[in-house]
Parts: sequence; C-alpha cells; structure tokens
Amino acid sequence: MPSFTLRQGVSVRGITSKTLGAFEAAAARIVGAQDRPDEVGALDALHMAIDKANETNWEWNLSDGFATTVAATAGYDLPSTTKTVMSVRVTTGNERRLQPVRTDIYDRFVADQSAYGMPMYYSLFHQGSLRRLKVYPTPDTVNSGETLHIKVYTDLPKPTDSSQIPAWPSFLDRFIVLEAQTLVGMWRGMRSEKLQPLMVLAEDALRGARMRDRSWHDEDVGIVMEAESAARWPWNHPMRSE
Repeated sequence: MPSFTLRQGVSVRGITSKTLGAFEAAAARIVGAQDRPDEVGALDALHMAIDKANETNWEWNLSDGFATTVAATAGYDLPSTTKTVMSVRVTTGNERRLQPVRTDIYDRFVADQSAYGMPMYYSLFHQGSLRRLKVYPTPDTVNSGETLHIKVYTDLPKPTDSSQIPAWPSFLDRFIVLEAQTLVGMWRGMRSEKLQPLMVLAEDALRGARMRDRSWHDEDVGIVMEAESAARWPWNHPMRSE
C-alpha cells in the first residue's frame, strides 16, 4: 500500500484547538442542553455536519504518497478514507501524467482490457471500505518499477471521544457548530422562524470556510479542461487545429 502523508495549504491556520466535548456542548447550547449534550443527540448532529463538510474536497485534507508499479498488477490500494484522486504522475523513467477515466467508460469502449503496456490512464475503484487505484493498460515488465506520485482528497474524521481534539481545520469550527445546532434545534422542535437564521448562518460559514481553503479559489475561477479551452479560445491555444 502507498505511504501517504498529509499536505497542508499555506492558507491554513492549523488544526482546531477545541475538544469534541466542547463542540458537543456548543451544539446542544441552542436548546439549553450544553450540560447534557447526549440527551439531544449533539454527537449525531456533529457527525452529520461533518458529512456535509465532506461533500467538499478540502485542500487542507489533501494527501499524497507514492506507489511502485508492478508487472501484471493494475490495482494499488489507497487509504480507506480516500474520497477521490486529484492527480497521478509517473515521476521516474518516462515521466508523464496519467489521464483520469471513469471505470464504466473504459469498460464500454476498450475491447481488449487484458492488454499490457505503458500505463496512460487511471480510475478510482470503490467497494465498501476498499479504495483502489487502477491503471490502464496494466504495466508490463518494461514499465514495472515506475514511481507513481498519487494525490488524493480524504474525508474529515468523525471523532467519538469527548476529550479528543478533532483533526479538522479551525476555519471549519463555525460551520460545524452552526450546522449541528440547526439539526439539534430541528430535532427538538424549534420553530421554523428560529431555525431559518441558523440555516443561513451555517451556509454563510460554509462559504467562508471554502474561501479560506485554497482549492475553492480554483473552482471559482472555473478551471476548464484543455480540450474545452481549445474550443473556447482556438486562436491562441496549443491544442488548436491548424
């Protein structure tokens, strides 16, 4: 299995300084139950807030690692927390980037899927907790021993120990608390006119967190694929047809 280490963007202030217990109390405070958060489902609400946060690929939670290709081996296991692959590059020998391809598209359009050769494409295979990077074609003996530099986005964890400091960035604190408060208030029967401002504040906090995270700036700019760029600006793009 590749060895992965967490990479943190320069815009990150760092990990939160609050314990899970402090977050539980804050979530329960909206209904006056900060001293008994278990009674109002504060931990469940926090976990659901993390689920919503995990819908975003956070630059803060970008990990990378290396794997060595093995002849006749197409699959390489990734951490079970892997959400999606950002990029794969071969950094030794014939250096190149591998192009992403959906597994179902590859299955539909490539007739000989047992072919061996130089890997040029990759896909991410999910099955339960298994996360496996597959490269195509399968490496042959000539292309074995190449180093793959793999960058992946991983999920934020869901801690359960109240004394634990969660491994998420401090700029997510406000969103996680507000989202959890909204859920606790909903479960405890708060009136909609009181819930609505909380929902608005939570969405605002999520937008703010995304802006603090460098990856969201790229998405706002609207990065497009090279082929699309060529179609949009054909007069000065390296892929334009003569």
